[in-house]
Amino acid sequence: MKHHLFPCLLGAILGFSPGLQARDLGLGVQASVGLAKGGDLSVTAGGGLPLAFGAQANIQVRERLLVKPRIEAWLFSQAHQQGTATSFAQKIDTKVQAQMAGADLLYTFDGRLGNLSAGAGAYLVRWNLDSTDRLTDASGNTLVQSSSSSWTRPGFGLIGTWRFSPHLEAEARWISSDEGYQKLSNNLFLGGVAWRF
Repeated sequence: MKHHLFPCLLGAILGFSPGLQARDLGLGVQASVGLAKGGDLSVTAGGGLPLAFGAQANIQVRERLLVKPRIEAWLFSQAHQQGTATSFAQKIDTKVQAQMAGADLLYTFDGRLGNLSAGAGAYLVRWNLDSTDRLTDASGNTLVQSSSSSWTRPGFGLIGTWRFSPHLEAEARWISSDEGYQKLSNNLFLGGVAWRF
């Protein structure tokens, strides 16, 4: 689904903006580092800082109104949990990844704040969880069970950007999306840079 969403968003925006051509898309790439809170990411995604990499377009649809369609991959640290289950020693390894497609709508301020833009976004997030469960008994025998699960869920967020040059921009984002069978809400805080070609 995420492979078709980005072209559809661009097509809708081009239709919404008379006179807008493909050369006006302002294509670029972004890279961010973040902090994950809420849901079960603190357990399943380890204690490391998540990384995000992706591509975006920058489309001026009105004088101060900018749309940023984007696709992005989120990479989380592997998590390790240990405990005791009845007469077994248990170790669970989990790895979370996600892919996101959506768009941000931003308002660009004027005057002294002319480099500042702020707005909100709506997204689809594909969560992937790989889990390996190891049970070891007192004799040292180990039973290993692996599983993989995926969920596609909506997400929304807030974004602020500051443009340093026609090509370089800083981004600060907050994104909320639930995942898992219990639909636990995850909050992702991302700070990074975007480069426009």
